[in-house]
Amino acid sequence: MKKIILSIMTSVSLFANIVIKPQSVNEITKPEYKLSLTGTLQQGNTEKESIGSGIKIVFGDGETYKHLFIGSYNYGISNNIEDTNKGLFHYRFTEVIKNNYDYEFFTQEEFNKFQNTKIRFLIGGNIRKRLLIAQRLFIGTGVMYSKVSPEDDSLTDVEKNKIKLNLYMFFTHKFNKFLSFNSLAFYQPTLYNLETDEKFKFKDFRFNTKNSIISKITEKLSFTTNLDYSYHSKPFEGIEKDDLKLTVGLELKF
Repeated sequence: MKKIILSIMTSVSLFANIVIKPQSVNEITKPEYKLSLTGTLQQGNTEKESIGSGIKIVFGDGETYKHLFIGSYNYGISNNIEDTNKGLFHYRFTEVIKNNYDYEFFTQEEFNKFQNTKIRFLIGGNIRKRLLIAQRLFIGTGVMYSKVSPEDDSLTDVEKNKIKLNLYMFFTHKFNKFLSFNSLAFYQPTLYNLETDEKFKFKDFRFNTKNSIISKITEKLSFTTNLDYSYHSKPFEGIEKDDLKLTVGLELKF
């Protein structure tokens, strides 16, 4: 059996192995550019081919605002059958209000063929507060508009347009100069269904958590362990409600 694994990363993982760690506006003193490229080729009893790519760009004035761009794409085949095809683009603008409070505007567009999602579009705003300075604990709350279009156009009874509450937490902790931990969690219940006129449907929600342990090998090379979990209380017909993913890899920074 032959097994070849290619992994080239210039960031910590979240979308296509890019981790979003919480950062204050004043931490962005110069532009940051991070790229990731991952690939797998496995032959023998199991044949697997996959490729993933991601990009992260952050810039601001170091005092009052910052811009964040994230893009990713993942594709995979197992035993000559496509099993992964998804992509995402995310933009977020953060502006300082005062006393560790920030305003955020964001928009996102994504697709996932194997969750029957042709397009999921989000746009909204948050108020974010930094609670712990040293550990970088942020909490945010806001409102967003969500529109989801299924791959299967025959699903005519799908509820596509909703106003959702957006609650999230960012946390990072540095145990020592070699070991650190990052965590992101968000909860998005429905406030108003624009198609059925139903309000405060908190049983209709999405929950995601993304966690990473980063172990430094050298100043530029790290070993990462990533655990992602997502839950959707009302997925499209035939789609599981939850997904769990554990990945490990090497991180190279420039």
